[in-house]
Amino acid sequence: MSTTDQETQAFLPEAIQATPVSDETLQIGQEVKLDVPKEGEALPEAEEKPRLGLKYCPSCGVDLRAINEREIDYVDKVAWLRHVLGGGRFTKVYALYGGRLHVTFRTRTVAESETIFQQMRQDPAAFPIVGIEPAILHRANGYMLTYSLLRIDSSNAELPSIVSFPEVTEAEYPAVEGDTDLPVARAYAAWCQKYPEAILNAMASKLVDFDHLVYTLQQHSDDDSDFWPAIDVST
Repeated sequence: MSTTDQETQAFLPEAIQATPVSDETLQIGQEVKLDVPKEGEALPEAEEKPRLGLKYCPSCGVDLRAINEREIDYVDKVAWLRHVLGGGRFTKVYALYGGRLHVTFRTRTVAESETIFQQMRQDPAAFPIVGIEPAILHRANGYMLTYSLLRIDSSNAELPSIVSFPEVTEAEYPAVEGDTDLPVARAYAAWCQKYPEAILNAMASKLVDFDHLVYTLQQHSDDDSDFWPAIDVST
């Protein structure tokens, strides 16, 4: 082993240091022996790869590999199949504050996701925050929440018992003179004035769980096992 090799080995883990380094190099024309199974021998088992095609959540960047094998409720599977086969949006209810607040989320459309990116491209002109990624991510999460929140059910006397949120459209959130924001930004701004920051942050946190569930269900689209239940999407 050369002096350079010895110096390199000193920085390697012990398990790798124990592997001998040969000074021999492959010469042109030299015969290469491959470990090929003989006729009749079983092929070595292929290394099992994770099912998840996406490594990170497209919405929030969280590592999805850790949740790939999460348990998914039968009710969620049925609701998802009705969503993709029968139309309509996939929805799910989450409890907050010990059940005193329930929020219902719906999946976003492609057009809504594109609108979020379009608004995010406009935001730097109005909010010239340079190098502060958490602030930018906070606004992106707010826009996703604006499109995804379907309703709030509350037992708190300080909040309406049931609040249903309509589609975020120009008609629902009209622009004022000189306003170049898209409806999603105007809707989010209205929410920020109406609801406490703690409630908005709590709902945004649950939206992350909802998006994780959605992407996990998507990764099982090619699953031909008994993962998917038999349902009648016409009912």
